Amino acid sequence: MSDSLVSDTSKKPYGALATFTTIVAACAVVGFCYYVLLQFPTFEEAQTTAGNTLGFFLLINLNIVCVMALGFLVVKNLVKLVLDRRRRLLGSKFRSRLVSAFVGLSLVPTVLLFLVARGIVGSVMQGWFSPQVGASVDGAMEVARYHYDSAEGQVYRHVHHLSRMLSDFQPAFAGYEDGYTNLSVPKLQESLRKYLESKREEYGLFELAILNADGSRAVSASSLGMRHRMVHTVAPNMKAMFDAIRGMTVVRPEQSANGEFIRGYAPISVSRYRGLAGEIIDSHSNLETVPAEFVLMVTHLVPPELSATVAEVINSYDDYKQLRTYRQPLASTYLLTLIIVTLLVIFTAIWVGFYLARSVAVPIQQLAEGTEQVAHGNLDYQIPEVGDDELSVLVHSFNTMTQDLKATTGELVARRRYMETVLANVGVGVISVTLDSQITTLNLAAADILELDNASEAVGDYLDQVLPVELASKIQQMLTHLFDLEEKVLTENISIYQSEDSRHYQVTVTKLATESELVIGAVILLDDFTELVSAQKMAAWREVARRIAHEIKNPLTPIQLSAQRLLRRYGSSRVSVSGEDREMVIDSSETIIQQVEVLRNLVSEFSRFARMPKATPKPTNLNELIRETLAIYQQSGIDVEIESKLDSSIPIFDLDREQIGRVLVNLVDNAIASISNVRDTLEDSEQPDIPTGTFDKIISKVVRRNGKPLHSPKNLGKVTVESKLVDDLNLVSVSISDDGEGITDKDKHKIFEPYFSKQKNGTGLGLAIVSTIVTDHGGFIRVKDNTPRGATFLVELPLSNVQGLAQGFARV
Repeated sequence: MSDSLVSDTSKKPYGALATFTTIVAACAVVGFCYYVLLQFPTFEEAQTTAGNTLGFFLLINLNIVCVMALGFLVVKNLVKLVLDRRRRLLGSKFRSRLVSAFVGLSLVPTVLLFLVARGIVGSVMQGWFSPQVGASVDGAMEVARYHYDSAEGQVYRHVHHLSRMLSDFQPAFAGYEDGYTNLSVPKLQESLRKYLESKREEYGLFELAILNADGSRAVSASSLGMRHRMVHTVAPNMKAMFDAIRGMTVVRPEQSANGEFIRGYAPISVSRYRGLAGEIIDSHSNLETVPAEFVLMVTHLVPPELSATVAEVINSYDDYKQLRTYRQPLASTYLLTLIIVTLLVIFTAIWVGFYLARSVAVPIQQLAEGTEQVAHGNLDYQIPEVGDDELSVLVHSFNTMTQDLKATTGELVARRRYMETVLANVGVGVISVTLDSQITTLNLAAADILELDNASEAVGDYLDQVLPVELASKIQQMLTHLFDLEEKVLTENISIYQSEDSRHYQVTVTKLATESELVIGAVILLDDFTELVSAQKMAAWREVARRIAHEIKNPLTPIQLSAQRLLRRYGSSRVSVSGEDREMVIDSSETIIQQVEVLRNLVSEFSRFARMPKATPKPTNLNELIRETLAIYQQSGIDVEIESKLDSSIPIFDLDREQIGRVLVNLVDNAIASISNVRDTLEDSEQPDIPTGTFDKIISKVVRRNGKPLHSPKNLGKVTVESKLVDDLNLVSVSISDDGEGITDKDKHKIFEPYFSKQKNGTGLGLAIVSTIVTDHGGFIRVKDNTPRGATFLVELPLSNVQGLAQGFARV
């Protein structure tokens, strides 16, 4: 294929694929934006959600799928673009350049941004998990742990000390012999409460309470604040209670909706535990224990600010440990996010390039299709106008141009048809050619003169391809001479001698120039005046014949009378003349009389030729006329085979019976004479009886010439007469063929001229008379070679005034 582009008219700018691609791209963008807005509102929230949020990974995977789908569609379009470029589809080069430009403009900054962002993320990640940050987080955690451990130690010491103190009370405490085994006594409760309140204030505790075995408060001393009272309502931990009853000291942090606190539980036993030396020991020794009757609960309230700070440190520490555990996945996630952003930007740039290329290429493709339609002659083609940009202006201009072209073409077609009508009705052949002799116009008259079947088929050919060689050569010489001279018109008469006839043309060549005098070709006027030349020659020969007949006819009568007088005088015995002289006078007189008769017949032929009567056509059956003419020859006893092939479909039509009969007689006579010329000898034969009548006199003269019959040796020579109806041309053709000596090419164009004859005794007027008769009937006569030997005369007569075909057909 050449560099020309092919328009792809089967593709629409939008469709299911474009819609699907748009949906996928929109999903990718929306999903990514949703991921960014929800997953990265703050740096801290990113840290807490990156490792344990399932939606994060779902959104990442969703974006990966969408970007892969978008990438697939982009790659598919890129492959299609490459294939379209190889197939040289219209717009493929432009789309390639536009997409390449967008990719080039977006790829470099995007990749650079990706590399910078990757470095920043790597640095941030490295800072997050640096030894300094790890040490700081661990230190903060140690501080928090130390605080809690310190607080729990204090509570432990306080609860342990006070439980021992309470366990070591003497029965005389408060004046009771049985101690405080029964704490329901109000006085005892008041004494214990005051003691606990003093110790609470001394140690800075929130609450000191002696609990029963079921966890209820037997005696309590606590702060009076609202928040303190709400904490006061928090029930003791029953597990810690059971452990304390069994003799264990338990310290544990607890919390409520209003704050965090540390509680210590220790047993209070009224039993005495003594060692081997008799000393008192606590209930936590490894000696025999007795279950405690009461439990001392010490409550230390942690300040809310400190509690919140410690909780935040602990949570941060836990998150940091989790982030450190997911360090590599987190780095991969950030890298994947950057890759997704990079690919999304690149694919978006490519897609925007495709979209813009499509928005430009589609109107261009429509313009190309419209141009092709206009080139094929479809001037009604219109392109839909969409939008108001420059391309729509171009489309509008194209539509306006096609409308103007349609109007202009209509005017040109009308003018051309008018010119063609004028040229078609001009009788002179008109041919226009370029400077290199290429035909651009040829009218019907020129086609008829040159015998072309179709005038339009000759347009585009050269003169030497259409005209006869000799005529084309001479016209080419005239054109060369015309272009070399300053003259605008040249006229010459050109005669062309062909094998069968001669043609005479009057050729006029005229320069064809523009308004600026630029010669672009020539116009050739071709007029065939062959018939005019023939008519002029015939008229001249008729005048010559008339004068010759007049000049010869006058002295013939005195000569004949003088010869007859001498014959009568010296032929009688009354005149005394010697025998020799008498015989000489008689022979001479008879010869003179005989030759005078021959000259009289010649004068009669001249007179008939000079005064050829006007044809009087009447309805005639041509086949019957042919049969009657040939019957005379067939009955004459000549040894020449005469065959007839008559077309029974020839209708009865108008013609001059006597003149057409003369034509048939002359042509058959010439055919027999041509056959006789190839024979060595002529044999005499008896002539049949000749009937009387005008037409019969003609036949009589043909059958007997100069007193001798025309005949030939047997089985030698054949004359064929054939009639045929030519419906396409509305004419009847009659051919007379013989196998005689034939006619040379040199003589064919002169054979119908008067006084041209190849026969020894011929006058040269027979075929001239035949040509005149046929021409008077509006027909044509020509001669051609017969195969394998001889000549064929073809007479063509037009069917004028045809009688009723149903009843007038001639039947053989």
